[in-house]
Amino acid sequence: MSRWERWTTQPKQGMSLSGFIAEQQSPAEMAQSMGLQSDGSGGYVDESGNVVARTVNNELVFYDPMGGAISAQSDGAALTQAQPSWRDPVTGEITVPPGQAESPEEIAAIPDIVPAQAPASYNAFMNKKKKEMYANQAPPEQEAVDDIQQEADPEMGMQPEMGQGMAMGMESKTFSDYMSEEPEQNNEPNNQPEQPQRLNLRDYRLARRPKGKGLAAQRKQSAYDQRFPERQPQSPQQNISESEQKAESARRSSFQHRIESTIPANDNTSQQESNSIAAIMHGLKNPVSSLDENEDLFQMTQANQPDLADPKKGKEWFDAYVQQARRVREILNMKDDDSDDDWMVERTQNRNRLNFVDSKDQHDLMQHIWDIMGDDVRKNRYGSQMDTFNPADMSLVRRSQYEQIRGAIDKIAKEFGGNSDILPEIINTYLHSQISQNNMLPISLKESDLARGVDVDYSPINLDDPPFNIDHDEDGNPRMFSSNFMEGGRPRTNLGIKENEKDGEGLGFDGHSFTMTPEFQMGDKKDNYKIEHKMSSLIGDAFEIREMVEGKPENVPWKQVKDVISNAAARGGSVPVQELVEMIQELTGEDINFRTGIKPQLKKNGTPGSKMEEDDFSDEDKEYWGDTLQSLMDEKDDDDNPFFDFGAGTNFNGEELDAKEHIGRLFDLANSKEGHNKKFQKGLRSKLRQLRIMKAMQASRKSGSNDFGKMMAKLKFMAAKKGFKGGREKGGYYKLQ
Repeated sequence: MSRWERWTTQPKQGMSLSGFIAEQQSPAEMAQSMGLQSDGSGGYVDESGNVVARTVNNELVFYDPMGGAISAQSDGAALTQAQPSWRDPVTGEITVPPGQAESPEEIAAIPDIVPAQAPASYNAFMNKKKKEMYANQAPPEQEAVDDIQQEADPEMGMQPEMGQGMAMGMESKTFSDYMSEEPEQNNEPNNQPEQPQRLNLRDYRLARRPKGKGLAAQRKQSAYDQRFPERQPQSPQQNISESEQKAESARRSSFQHRIESTIPANDNTSQQESNSIAAIMHGLKNPVSSLDENEDLFQMTQANQPDLADPKKGKEWFDAYVQQARRVREILNMKDDDSDDDWMVERTQNRNRLNFVDSKDQHDLMQHIWDIMGDDVRKNRYGSQMDTFNPADMSLVRRSQYEQIRGAIDKIAKEFGGNSDILPEIINTYLHSQISQNNMLPISLKESDLARGVDVDYSPINLDDPPFNIDHDEDGNPRMFSSNFMEGGRPRTNLGIKENEKDGEGLGFDGHSFTMTPEFQMGDKKDNYKIEHKMSSLIGDAFEIREMVEGKPENVPWKQVKDVISNAAARGGSVPVQELVEMIQELTGEDINFRTGIKPQLKKNGTPGSKMEEDDFSDEDKEYWGDTLQSLMDEKDDDDNPFFDFGAGTNFNGEELDAKEHIGRLFDLANSKEGHNKKFQKGLRSKLRQLRIMKAMQASRKSGSNDFGKMMAKLKFMAAKKGFKGGREKGGYYKLQ
């Protein structure tokens, strides 16, 4: 039974012609017939640019000026000024509801409580107003809390000011009261950090123009002006009808409202990915010329990423977003004049929360695929990391193919869901076919190197036909590998011990990272990268790669860029822990945490649990690691130079020791539980894992140069989530960097 069944306003009349037509129309058609314009996010604005209606549950809902909302369908317009009335369950008479329900019938007739709905744009307006009122009062810590609260309140259906007023017996305020209310004056010093001023694109270009006088500065300025010629503001269009002027005015008003009410994400990565998606979607829906110095696009990206307009922080972000949009058009073979409105987008693991992308243009296919994989596949195959299955940060899917693709995935999961060994490969094989038909496009977004003159480019990953096999080429011939290290890039970790103030009082390692810069050749293809193993926890560490790029000074002559190879701005990904463990086991016959001084933590009943804790090192441990370190220190390259670099080597707080003595002192310091700094215990376990990785490299060299080169290639492929076993265990995608 409906909670409103006993509530009525007047006897139901037969349906009018206008009511019948309204029932047959979609919300968009009805809004259009009323002269309303869509604001692109499910709302509709009137001639004055005010949002007066929205699409809710496939109905056009108008907002009552006195508060609340009504549906335009089902004679909802007749309820605009309606006052509640009640049908007496005993007499059947329609009357005013009783002020105090007494009889069981009256009590039963009382409808369930329905929370009041705020008027359109109320939450966005209140967020803005609240920030203004507290800007000069709250400390930075409180401001951060307030920002989070303001984002949470609308989702929870709460309006803090209204709740506080009722709780304290204060007079409640209407929406118009807040609109007319001025923020209180505060003469206290404002210690809040200044927010970047919002700029237009023309002023943004001028702000980033090289400064200074003299011939050198003039040359830089001339090169910059040639790359970014100053564009005058566009003049209003001539000879357009009054209705077109009104429509454009409504669009501009709606767009400005969206800009001003946009709440950026809290972290830089989310801001950047949201802007990449906004630019890419704009580039797909419009001809390529629309990407040229587009003011609306700049305002959208600036609203999503406030630091973008700050010349000191903005880097080359806006131009990178534009180039990303151009590269996606190239991947899809779009011509300059082409536009394509058939694309939906998903920001992976961020369902339907994208600014400046209509909800109808968002999907969640990749998240759905991950969900239906099942716990066994997610945990055992991919370490519960969706990024390991497919590192795409966003995915495009054709609207016209979406239901068919999703249905096919569900059918595959239903048929093969019980077989975790083949389910991912079957799904990835199907997705590969959709990518090859331009029905789908997963994309991994990486920070660009435009500041060094390197344009955004794309590369397909896991889209080979047949799938890439590291052991054999396309003709079935064995692949040949060779590997070395860039100058100054041999494997290095510092084993020296000293007083290290930055890690606290006591002895500790002077640095915790293990780095190397390998370059390998696979057939006639060369590649290089930097890899860093960083201390993370007692039982495991991050192992990340970074691409190497060569600067292009000719592309940015107004900057001081050198044509040298160095680290790219973006990381290339992390080596999945499980895959690294398997590689170490294969090459050394040992687990990566073998003899590293950790043990299972006992439960209350005395049995071993899943959590790990520190364990004392034994004399056998000292003997094992002393021999291992000495063997690694004795390893030589082809020129008879040390293959590994141990930094300060076996220097223990100023005293030079041999390998076994140094290991013995380290383990005694760990067992004593005193005299060392707060990072020593974790740092020691991390150093031992680094020595085991070096031991695996040593083992691969003894097997032959081809095995060592293959190991260096595998590490990069693992970090890039590139499949190399001849199957489709890893999902296909395009990398934009």
